[in-house]
Amino acid sequence: IASGLNYPDAMPAGALGGTNDAPVLLTRPNGLPNVTKAELTRLQPQKIVVMGGAGAVSDSVVTALADYALADTPDEVTRL
Repeated sequence: IASGLNYPDAMPAGALGGTNDAPVLLTRPNGLPNVTKAELTRLQPQKIVVMGGAGAVSDSVVTALADYALADTPDEVTRL
């Protein structure tokens, strides 16, 4: 997950996603767009990696992402 408004975080996300055969989904800083929520529901990810700090993707978005990660572990959603 990376901010769709801040490309410097999304660029390395593309490389990380390509290395791990994982999609890169975009979000707004303070809320998940419906299209991103729908794709997370469809993908059913085990873990989610958030690229960027709280200014790019807020802590409330990170908390909301936990509902979509199926790993049910403390590191199911991590921030890089």
